[in-house]
Amino acid sequence: MRRRPDPVRHLPPPLSTRPGLVVEAADAAGRTTLWTPGLSDPPSRYGERVRYREGMALRHWDPTRSKLAAALLRGVGELPVKRGARILYLGASAGMTVSHLADWIGPEGRVFAVERSPRMFPRLLALARAYPNVYPLLADAQSPREYFGEVPEVGMIYQDVSQPDQGAIARENARLFLAAGGTYALVLKRASQYRRESEQDPSEALHPLRVERTVGLAPFYREHQLVVARLDSPG
Repeated sequence: MRRRPDPVRHLPPPLSTRPGLVVEAADAAGRTTLWTPGLSDPPSRYGERVRYREGMALRHWDPTRSKLAAALLRGVGELPVKRGARILYLGASAGMTVSHLADWIGPEGRVFAVERSPRMFPRLLALARAYPNVYPLLADAQSPREYFGEVPEVGMIYQDVSQPDQGAIARENARLFLAAGGTYALVLKRASQYRRESEQDPSEALHPLRVERTVGLAPFYREHQLVVARLDSPG
């Protein structure tokens, strides 16, 4: 039986051209790896590999520990992550993925990181001390009024929360914070309440957000996918 080619060995072209994100086919097997230019000192935040190139510290972005990295390697396509971007991150946990986004958008950008767990929040605060462009918020994504006034209009919202009613969370946060034309990226587990709400059709649960594409995160996360939606401009 012929072995199927590994899908993560061949990236779509847009990945290799993104400022702030280094893409390499570095190992002997030709597997693609992601790296972000570390803004903190020391650059390693959670024991990740660090390499230096022309005086720049590059942090390995591990797709087995970050669903967003997995989505990038699975060919999710363009996301509005660039230098100076403003991002609202729901479900920040200890800030592992947050730190790579903070590297990617640079010191001019802002990541507003919402985490509801008092146990995880001190680690997020420690990350923010090393990353001035990270703004930690102890709050529940189900109650965005808790951080209304703390978060400005943003170009992207990234949601990775282990809570029911994910569609309702997305709709309300998009209504309050997402700019017209902005992108909503939602990590979805197959057996979630969000699935039951929408009868497995993300378009219904996320309306008025318009679903553009969905990418599965296997083999890194076999039960997850990333749904990318857009808030269309009025008219």
